[in-house]
Amino acid sequence: MSTPQTRFRFVPDVLRGEGKDAANKLFSEQAAALNLAWTCRDCAYHHPQTGACTVGWPNDILLDATEAVCNEQGFPAFCKAFEPE
Repeated sequence: MSTPQTRFRFVPDVLRGEGKDAANKLFSEQAAALNLAWTCRDCAYHHPQTGACTVGWPNDILLDATEAVCNEQGFPAFCKAFEPE
């Protein structure tokens, strides 16, 4: 008996062969068009003096992000604790 493969509902374009740069370009365009708040600096939990996350999440990746941040598998990184200011 074989093990069933996990199928994700959301599969970013970077996993469909578009490449990480193409996914970042598209994300940047859509974020600008929609005025999307998604970085640590846009979050209510961001400490303005230290830059740290006040609930303790590691935020070195998203703190100064200017484009989509994807891991090696191509999945975008977002903070699950994000709360807009």
